[in-house]
Amino acid sequence: MNYISTPFIVTILIFSASGCKTVKQINKAISPKDSSAVVILDQSKVDSLLMIRETIENMNRNYIDFKTFNAKIKVDYQDNKGRQPDVTAIVRIIKDSAIWISLTASFLNIEIYRVLITMDSVILLNKQDKEVQYRSLDYLQEVTEIPFDYKTLQDLLIGNPVFTDSNIGIIKNR
Repeated sequence: MNYISTPFIVTILIFSASGCKTVKQINKAISPKDSSAVVILDQSKVDSLLMIRETIENMNRNYIDFKTFNAKIKVDYQDNKGRQPDVTAIVRIIKDSAIWISLTASFLNIEIYRVLITMDSVILLNKQDKEVQYRSLDYLQEVTEIPFDYKTLQDLLIGNPVFTDSNIGIIKNR
């Protein structure tokens, strides 16, 4: 039994001794020829400005140009009584001319409102109360509390970016 255990112990000691090496120091592992001078700069402002410019360029590159547009949109709506009827909006746009929106209750497919928006006016047709209202485009700004014109409204409905400017004035890092 001693004969089998002695070579076994010697073999384990040989493998253990060959497996243990001293750890190289990191400065010796990387030779001075391979390392380059590292200059630490505050790149956050330069990187932020570059990232903003690239984002604006990508948005402008993906601008949707169209002549006519037609869409069907499901609208989440809650009336003053707390009911949430299923409402569908059909939007039709002729570029730089007119936006026509028809709101329909999905339950019985009854048209509730029609809205015609032109460059300078808004016509609201309330089919339930049988009323017609003639308003200026400023009326939409008052109702939505968003300062937009016809072109901005058109871009908003199409999905183009709105309220962007290529002039970047101030970048403030927090």
